[in-house]
Amino acid sequence: MSHTPTRGGVAKLGERGIRAFFYEGVEGIRKIGWVDRVSTLFDSDQEIEDYHGIGHVPMMRESANGRNAEQLTNFSYEIRNIEFDATVRVKKREMKRDKVGLIRKRMNELAQTSEKHWARLLTNLIENGENAQSYDKKMFFATDHQEGKSPVQKNIITAADYGVLNVADPTDPTAAELMKIFMKGIQHLYSFKDDQNEPRNEDETKFIAFVPVSMWGESATTISSKNLAVAGGGNQDNPLKDSPDFSLDVVPNPRLSFTTDFVMSIDDGRSFIRQEEEELDLAILGEDSDHYFNHKEIMVAAESTRNAGYGLWSSSVKLKLS
Repeated sequence: MSHTPTRGGVAKLGERGIRAFFYEGVEGIRKIGWVDRVSTLFDSDQEIEDYHGIGHVPMMRESANGRNAEQLTNFSYEIRNIEFDATVRVKKREMKRDKVGLIRKRMNELAQTSEKHWARLLTNLIENGENAQSYDKKMFFATDHQEGKSPVQKNIITAADYGVLNVADPTDPTAAELMKIFMKGIQHLYSFKDDQNEPRNEDETKFIAFVPVSMWGESATTISSKNLAVAGGGNQDNPLKDSPDFSLDVVPNPRLSFTTDFVMSIDDGRSFIRQEEEELDLAILGEDSDHYFNHKEIMVAAESTRNAGYGLWSSSVKLKLS
């Protein structure tokens, strides 16, 4: 009895199969958790979105001498949408010979690139924060933020501000050194005042530290160990472990190029803004095109119109070790 070989690949599925694999990936998109924790996504319906905001309300005061109505501070910040895409070529022979499901995997990955793109946009904002303006027309990470009745405030700190940022090796601080640094970062975020000169972050209890991969190992030890080894021998209690008053997560961000710096943010979604005019979609230059006839391939693109920008500078602080 003769045996007819099974022909592999997705050639019979063609363009329809490619589309199915992509949307299968969309349904299974794995969220990059920190993206939603430090940014808020807004729907957009035009090329440029203008975000308007108003300042904080004043504290209650004794009204024996009459009311003292105050004008709320106003600000605005523009973010321009940009068209983005990730496009791949799929050869006719690849569809015909794909017996192990590589095309399916690649189409799933093409869908996943949307979430990774948000991570890249936000990381770019973090890295460029000393050179790009926030809504108050100061650099996002700056030493001269001032709004309304607030004092001049900084969300970039060094060893000149807190001596604990001066460590033995700024590229590889110890867990005990990082514990003190993390505590100072949280302390600094609590110190910010709003435009009424009132505590801005006094109700916050959840914080995130974005560290370069080189600092990940010691950082993980810092938040997971009850006791930390100190130079010269011995141990010390770790207030970051199981604190009833606040929590800190450490996120190693492989996209960061920092070597001696890192950023701490409040887990409130207000440090950055994401906006999307056109959601993730698929475009295919398919089998009925001249391109397919001439090159024996289809072109598949994941595309979206979106962008990201800076939110509240007071929800993040950059720490520079030395």
